[in-house]
Amino acid sequence: MRFAALMTASLFASQAYAGGIAPFVIGGFHTESVPYYSTAANGGNGPAFDSPNDYEQYFDVQLNPNLGAGLEFTLGDKDQVLRGVFRAFWFRDFATTDPALTVSNVKPDALVSPYRADARDFIAFSAGLQAAALRAVEDRLHFGPALHVGAGAVGEVKEMYMLIQPGVYTGFQINRNLEVTVEATYGLRIDKSEVSHGVIGAAAFRYLFD
Repeated sequence: MRFAALMTASLFASQAYAGGIAPFVIGGFHTESVPYYSTAANGGNGPAFDSPNDYEQYFDVQLNPNLGAGLEFTLGDKDQVLRGVFRAFWFRDFATTDPALTVSNVKPDALVSPYRADARDFIAFSAGLQAAALRAVEDRLHFGPALHVGAGAVGEVKEMYMLIQPGVYTGFQINRNLEVTVEATYGLRIDKSEVSHGVIGAAAFRYLFD
């Protein structure tokens, strides 16, 4: 990605060997549209349809939890305002709920749905920036905006997602080589069939090197 290449070149030019590595955890919620159908007219109150092609279609927008873990690599000196953040991680979307349990506009005995009854896993990669716009406690505590852009591959068919996460982060430098960071972002996920929204949090325990 051009964004990642430009960011890497800028940071690498000023601090060739400064950066860090960290295990991190990530999780939150995202929206997911679950289709469901009525096999009879008027939400099941009318006559039955002769063909599935005639079923009435609806969508139940559900808020689904997700979680994951991975490795994070940072580029840039700990005293710099801007640092590059590169992540590789596993992510899991939990199963969706049968719309028969959540909607009331279709009679349960007339409702059918291809909802996703199992969790799904994907591998994702992202590149981003964290900006230490504010500092305190002898520069050990820092706070500022964050942005991550990446992509993930889902399931056996490797369906691709695009991920965009703007938000804020805070970090605390325990000593010269150890730092803890916590992040809260808006999560925009785009694939070929849906745009979903959510809230994503992440926490990392970094080992810093000069």
